[in-house]
Amino acid sequence: MRDVSHLPSEGVIRLDDFRSSDVPTLILADQDSEHRRRFDVPDDFEPSVQHAERTLATWLCDKAKGVRWALAVRDCATGDLLGGCELRLSGVHSVQLSYWTYPAHRSKGVGTRAVALACRLAFEKLKLEQVELAIDSDNPPSRRIALRNGFSECGLYEGRMRYVIERCDAG
Repeated sequence: MRDVSHLPSEGVIRLDDFRSSDVPTLILADQDSEHRRRFDVPDDFEPSVQHAERTLATWLCDKAKGVRWALAVRDCATGDLLGGCELRLSGVHSVQLSYWTYPAHRSKGVGTRAVALACRLAFEKLKLEQVELAIDSDNPPSRRIALRNGFSECGLYEGRMRYVIERCDAG
């Protein structure tokens, strides 16, 4: 099993586990039109406490299995939940990364910082070789986040633009 204790921080934001006190924010996220569109939420889906709690339980179970890590992105000073990211194994040495920022925190550098920390986690703690992103072509902010973090555009994956970054070992 891959160890993800001591999650990374960079002074402004930190990666952390989601917790039950995050349920109200998860419900609000499920109501956000941008979030719903990017994560293919069905039109008839109704956010609820029960769904948010099931989601948290699934994330904990997947983390324990070592197949997916859903992590909260928090403000280091306040502990406020700003967004999240998810790393999902896509091979022995590769992970697919998705990320989101809640509406009040968009366009403030949170996504760029979160992706940098998620890549650090993937390469340093999980010892993976590659991180992949799949971004809708009509999502310029996410595409800029990928490029700011050193990802290279590599064609299409399931109708989305594919970006990849590989671990570079010094020395």
